[in-house]
Amino acid sequence: MQNKLIVGAGAGAVAAALYVTALALPALGVLSLFFSALPLFVAGLGWGLMPTAVAGTVAALLVGALVAPVLAVNFAAAFAVPVTLFIYLALMRRRVTDADGAPAVEWYPAGRLLAALSFVAAGFLIGAAIATAGEGGLQAAARSLLLELFGGQKGLEEILEKGGSTLSAEQYIDVLSAAFPAIAGMSFVAQMAANAGLAQRLLARRGLALRPSPSVRRLSLPFSLDIALAGAMVLSFLPGEPGFVAASLTALFLLPYFLLGLVVVHVISTGWPSRALVLIAVYLSLIVLSFTAVFIAVLGLIETCFGLRRRYAVAAPPT
Repeated sequence: MQNKLIVGAGAGAVAAALYVTALALPALGVLSLFFSALPLFVAGLGWGLMPTAVAGTVAALLVGALVAPVLAVNFAAAFAVPVTLFIYLALMRRRVTDADGAPAVEWYPAGRLLAALSFVAAGFLIGAAIATAGEGGLQAAARSLLLELFGGQKGLEEILEKGGSTLSAEQYIDVLSAAFPAIAGMSFVAQMAANAGLAQRLLARRGLALRPSPSVRRLSLPFSLDIALAGAMVLSFLPGEPGFVAASLTALFLLPYFLLGLVVVHVISTGWPSRALVLIAVYLSLIVLSFTAVFIAVLGLIETCFGLRRRYAVAAPPT
C-alpha cells in the first residue's frame, strides 16, 4: 500500500512538472503538454486505480500551488479525471471459458476504451457549447480564442502575408474556427490513446503491466459508437448552433473508425508482395491529401458492417 502511494505521488509530481513546463517554456510546450498524462497512465496501468487517483490529485494540487488554482481545475478536468476513468475501465475483467472449455480472463476491450475516450471528448465539446451559448456560440468562442492566439486580426494578417497565403484573415479564421472544436476533441482522444498505448508498452516490456496488451489487429468498436455517430450525423442537418455542434461531434466520432480503417489496411495487406509500398503510399497520401482520411474512416465503417478483415485477411501471427 505504501509503495503504491509513493508511486502515485511520484507520478503526480512528474505530471505536474510536465504541465507547468508546457506553460513556462513555450518552446517545449506542445511536446511537454502532450505527455503530461503519461505518468498518470503509467501509475494506473502498472499499479492500479488508487495510485492513479493519488497521482491526479497530487498533480492538480501542485499545479494549483505553482501556477494558479484555476489551472488545477483545468488539469483535473482534462487529465486526472479522464485518465482515472480510463484506468477503471481498462482494469475491468471477467472470468470466461475459452474454446477448449478452460477458464480464462477477458479484459475490457480496446475498442470500448477508445469509444469511452470519444464520449469523454464529446462531453467536453457539449459542455463548451452550453458554456458559450450566451456568447455567440461555440464557433464564435473558437474564433475569439484563435484570434487571441494569433495576436489579433492584424497579427494574423501579417502571418498570412509572410506565408504567402491567398486567403484573407477573415476567410482563414472562419475556416479554422469552424474546424477547431472537432480538432480539439480529436486531439484529446489521440493524446489519451497514444499515452495509454505508450505506458502499456513500457510497462509490458518490464513485466509490470497489470493487464495484457490488447491485439490491435482485433480492434472492434462497440455498437454504442455506431448509434452516437448516426445520431450526430442526423442532427448535423439542423440549422444554427445545434447543427454546428452536431457536425463537430460527427467528425469526433469518425476518429475511431479512421483508426479502425488503418487497422483494416494493415491486416488485409498482410502477405501482399508489395505491402510495404502500399502502406507507405497510404500514409503519404494522408499527409499530402487530407481527404484521404475520410476514405480510411469510411473503410472503418464498412468493416463494422461487413467484416473486411474476416473476409480478406490472410493468416498472420498475432501482434
